Amino acid sequence: MANDMVRGTVWLMFSQSSFILSGYAIHIILGRALGPVEYGLLGVILSLIGLVQIFFQNGIPQSVSKYVSEGLRFSSVIKSGLNAQAYILCIIMPAYLFAAFVMSLIIDDSRLLHYLLFAAVIFPLRSFVDTYNGAFNGLREFGKQAKTFMTYSIVKVVSVLFLVKIGFGIEGVIVALILANLSQLILSSIWLRPYLSKNHSAKQVSTNAMLSFTWPIIIFAFSYLGVMSLDIVFVKALVADEEQAGLYAAASVISRLPFYLFFALSYTLLPSVSKASSMKNKRQIRGYITHSMRYLLMVILPFVAIMSATSHDLITFTYSFVYRAAGDILGILSIGILFMTVFVTLSTVLIGAGKPRIPMLVSVIMLSFSMLLNYVMVISFGAIGAALAMAGSSFLGMLMICAYVYREYGVLTNPISVLKIVLGSATVYILADILSIGPWGVLIVYPFSAVIYLGVIAIIGEFGSDDRKMFENALGMFFKIKAKDLSEKP
Repeated sequence: MANDMVRGTVWLMFSQSSFILSGYAIHIILGRALGPVEYGLLGVILSLIGLVQIFFQNGIPQSVSKYVSEGLRFSSVIKSGLNAQAYILCIIMPAYLFAAFVMSLIIDDSRLLHYLLFAAVIFPLRSFVDTYNGAFNGLREFGKQAKTFMTYSIVKVVSVLFLVKIGFGIEGVIVALILANLSQLILSSIWLRPYLSKNHSAKQVSTNAMLSFTWPIIIFAFSYLGVMSLDIVFVKALVADEEQAGLYAAASVISRLPFYLFFALSYTLLPSVSKASSMKNKRQIRGYITHSMRYLLMVILPFVAIMSATSHDLITFTYSFVYRAAGDILGILSIGILFMTVFVTLSTVLIGAGKPRIPMLVSVIMLSFSMLLNYVMVISFGAIGAALAMAGSSFLGMLMICAYVYREYGVLTNPISVLKIVLGSATVYILADILSIGPWGVLIVYPFSAVIYLGVIAIIGEFGSDDRKMFENALGMFFKIKAKDLSEKP
């Protein structure tokens, strides 16, 4: 992969790590403070908010990134992007308000309507923030993009801790989200202002063109995130035991760790593939696919293997012994997240190549299958059934998108590499399972298993000198730039 893509991935993975750590700190504190019943309600609220944010976080930002990376006039792209977000906001807000009322009736909890109406303030802020994120991405200003993410994370965790401590509970979480979005918006506006006068290209993009490319991406994102989010709604609505929703929410939060971490790869893939596609360089796109899939599997497979082997201890360590029963749910969801991460990564390649309708179609099929499977499985098996439905529908989507990408480009990744990575991951799964010595043991098991895994894949020839050199260069560039940034501060 090109140096700027590797460096960008490192930057964004670093910011995603801060996002994940802040989010997990909040969930751990709230899970312990609220208890399974109240935490389950919060899980439903955050899931529904997340579903609506899909319309702002996906579609327009990717379109803005694509057009900026292809050299269109920057001011035109930003203007059209914001106009398109305004259209989407006018359509989504009435639908959201209606959905909030309906969901409060389905779940039979009037507090849900109050919380969701209050949270509506987030969405106008999000429409601006996500458009600016797409601009940073298209400019390949991955460092600045990462710093705005980290600002959001810091403000969110500090605000939640303060507001919950003084007794605001779920209302405090919503206020913290509003403050975090506002801080990210202000910083992004300041950093993007100089670019508005730099690019005077004659190429422009209209709002209609922006929306035409955007709507398949929005449907794609809504569908795949629906697969990841609607499962808890089925649990809340169909399972009589209210604690099951809290247990499921806890397992779901932890299981998404690898997805959020490796979503950074899709951020850097999109402008890279888009630029290669505009130059009709299919060979370069093949290279992006094979390298991205290899490094993705090299890291995420052992991660999921260790998480599955230690699921009961991990969830007990994270939340408390009250949540230990969610260990089986976590083990299944972590496998489903593996499938979903591969699906989204390959879908990003197709979006960057100007083919967003293929991921859209596959994700709609996946969501439809997920809803049917959730209804049947939750009634039959409870919360475990929801986890199985999520994993099964994600596996279907992954198979379909892999088949299309292979047919279109003739590559995925080296099968020998996959076998070696699977062998290394199976080794650490067995090791982690044997070494499972209680909740606090995860602090020893995880780093020890990671060292063993690296040793195994190095011995069998999967992690060689070229790989080490690439990671060392990427980290070197990252820390060099960070030091430069610090030295430039007054």
